[in-house]
Amino acid sequence: MQYFYDKVNQEVFSTLIDLYSRTKGVKGLKELNKSLKSFLDNLEDYLSSLTSLTLLDKKLLQNKKERMNVKIEKTASHLISCEMFQKGKMPEEIAEERGFAISTIYDHLAKTASTPDFDIKRLFKEEQIFQFQKIFEKETCTGLTAYKQALPPSFEFNEIKILLKYFSSRAGKV
Repeated sequence: MQYFYDKVNQEVFSTLIDLYSRTKGVKGLKELNKSLKSFLDNLEDYLSSLTSLTLLDKKLLQNKKERMNVKIEKTASHLISCEMFQKGKMPEEIAEERGFAISTIYDHLAKTASTPDFDIKRLFKEEQIFQFQKIFEKETCTGLTAYKQALPPSFEFNEIKILLKYFSSRAGKV
């Protein structure tokens, strides 16, 4: 009985919990996740009921007091987008795959542009980075609008937000 309980818990329950945590909130998988959640709840109840089984007044499962938990911490949306970016997807691909506006993805990337491993060169050409850096180092701009006015018209607010967060963090201003 112990072997069955451990195998189902480790190889079925834990694997499905991991799948559920990765697909929860993903566009197009709502019905799958609804069914998966229902199955996990039933499996959790079943495994929990096994812990109270006895045979001739002897518990069949030893030391199994912990309660399984189907509750999943939802990963912050911006972290999912940034993980996809780190895995090589471009903002346009991420927006399409996640069903978000491109501006939302740029907002997500701006939230993590201050991290040390953020690769700014995947989003911007060297010339764009140089143009922004030149203005940033002058320290004359005090907000997105000021940067927008100081930069060439090709720069969008979302792009400026990412560049500002990136350079500010490296200059110790965040």
